[in-house]
Amino acid sequence: MWAEFAFALLVSTLLLFGPGYPFMRGLGLSRPLALACAPLYCVCMYVGLPMVYYELGVASSVLTVLLPTVVVAACAYAIAWRRGSLANPRFACSAQADLKLWGRTIPFDVAMGALYVGLAAIVCLWVFVSALPQADTFYPRYDNQTHLNLIRSFMDSGKWSSLHTSSYLASPPNQSPLSGAGGFYPAAWHCLVVLTCLITGAPVTVGVNASVVAMATFVFPLAACAFMRSLFRQRRAAMVCGAFVTTAFASWPWHFVVTGPLYPNQLSLSLLFSALAVVVLFVRGEHARGSIARFVAFCLVSVIALALSHSSAVFSAYVFLAAFGFDYVLRATRTSKTRPSDSDQNLRARLVRVALLAGYCVVVVGFWVLCLHIPALQSVVMFQKGTSDGLLHVMVTVGTLKFGALPLPQIGMCLVCIAGIVAVLKQRSYAWLLLPVAFFAVATVVSFWNDGTRIAHYLGGFWYTDSRRLSVNLSLFLMPVAAAGAAMLFEGARKEDRRVAWACRIALVGILLLVYVPGVRIPRGGEALPVSQLQAMRDRVESSYGNDETQVYSKREMDFVRRAMEVVPPNALVVNAAPDGSVWAYGTDGINTLYRSHRVVGQSDEAKVMREHLCEYATNPKVQEVVRHMGASYVLVLDKGVSYEDGSWIPQFVKGDMKKWAGIMGIDDQTPGFSVELAEGDEMRLYRIEPLG
Repeated sequence: MWAEFAFALLVSTLLLFGPGYPFMRGLGLSRPLALACAPLYCVCMYVGLPMVYYELGVASSVLTVLLPTVVVAACAYAIAWRRGSLANPRFACSAQADLKLWGRTIPFDVAMGALYVGLAAIVCLWVFVSALPQADTFYPRYDNQTHLNLIRSFMDSGKWSSLHTSSYLASPPNQSPLSGAGGFYPAAWHCLVVLTCLITGAPVTVGVNASVVAMATFVFPLAACAFMRSLFRQRRAAMVCGAFVTTAFASWPWHFVVTGPLYPNQLSLSLLFSALAVVVLFVRGEHARGSIARFVAFCLVSVIALALSHSSAVFSAYVFLAAFGFDYVLRATRTSKTRPSDSDQNLRARLVRVALLAGYCVVVVGFWVLCLHIPALQSVVMFQKGTSDGLLHVMVTVGTLKFGALPLPQIGMCLVCIAGIVAVLKQRSYAWLLLPVAFFAVATVVSFWNDGTRIAHYLGGFWYTDSRRLSVNLSLFLMPVAAAGAAMLFEGARKEDRRVAWACRIALVGILLLVYVPGVRIPRGGEALPVSQLQAMRDRVESSYGNDETQVYSKREMDFVRRAMEVVPPNALVVNAAPDGSVWAYGTDGINTLYRSHRVVGQSDEAKVMREHLCEYATNPKVQEVVRHMGASYVLVLDKGVSYEDGSWIPQFVKGDMKKWAGIMGIDDQTPGFSVELAEGDEMRLYRIEPLG
């Protein structure tokens, strides 16, 4: 299985970078920048083409998606080569002197890319890969019922459109419990996993885990490298330190892996920094003349890739660019050629400057408010989980970076961020980096405190007013600030003043120990908690992705389903009780289950009859009619006779929901109309629905 995983990882990485690199070179990006931005083009094409194919009635496949992607990239590269523009890229980070290591000269960009990817790979192997008991394990939680089933539905149907997503795309209409058609869902990540699985033949869950590693090890580190290069043009120490701080925040990207899981969010934010890097370079004028058309094309590709990976990333970019734009306007209006004695002209210049800044802020806020009222976004903006907490406790939690799944504050990163705040305020040209940090800090505090308030929706609505997602964005935009702080400490460690130098050295060593050393634990509440929050995340991955019997969908249950598939004819409809874990059976193994979500909202009347009254099949004519119309042949029960108190359920399933599935969960070996086809223990059964009369 691990060999399959390695192959899937290789294919996933090639899919993300292969076609995109020549396309970005064709747009005029330098080699390092083109490599960092390559996934933007690939993701754009992988998610965009299937949407066009769906409307044209053409099936999506490896050939129909990959071939145009490669052809367009090759054409873009060939045109640039023919014009001779490859040697003089229009977009490039400032040139840096090569590094000399062990007597060898290494290009600076090569060294930086290797450093960022190397550190990210080490952390990913430690936190995620080594914590997986097997390459095909997954986290049986709420969002994965959408992710895994949608991937399988794409693979079975050839319909990969983000505008028409459903877990029943390959099912006949009478075998879907939904009363309506599928709707919009940003499915770029799902398309990537589908391509990986179709090419390699790997199980869906192996493709999912491979994509997590590809994003964490290659996509984000290279994007972060380009981002730091664009921000800290001549500050090599900050660029180097950026490699460490981008792997040191425990919430990124591991929070998305152990809550939700939120893989589409991970993809969108992994792409974010590469898009921002090019925008920063363009606005600062670090590009050749005649680059506007290419820049517009790049922005179009980036917006499609970000929006269809997860739309919230577009607004994350908006927050950063609003702050960057404010700094640009501030600088552009600062210079004045008037003499000190010309007080009237100075006053007019200041008034004009204030008016321009005020106008800029009005436009930025106005567009934000306009987007908040877009009808298509209302289900996201007004989403409410009903969370609330004490304001003081929330402020301490956010201030110490103790987000979501973390048991303890991130003390090491707090110290680096404090140093970073001092550093950027000291060097005022970087002070604007605190603006997106301040925004997401306030939005996170408000959503933690009470996500039902209007201000919470206005600030965090584009992120579902979800403190977890907002806190990850806060971590991301703290990274350049932390890089500046680490660089300040690093430079201080080399000063001639021995007291300052030793203080900085001790601080750096202490921070590294707090962040990266896994073995140090402290007792609290009868358990030993790791000081390193990266280790805490590894512990969480290990427990979340485990195969023990406490899981909602355990390995024993998976094995039973796979044996049931040997009995059930292909495409035969299997009625199941989603809460017992079988909700993931279609996604993981392809068995044709009826219920692929534990949510019952939006289901048809027939689906309700089946859920609540199937056990009355032998005596209830209405149930018999529903069974005949749907063509149901088998019933799968994984928790027969298990009470709510004794069972393992996802957190969203409450005791009162048991009655909604009583018609299926109430079937036993003596229920008339059903015969046992396969059995294991007291809980797991596969029943065949007997024909009546």
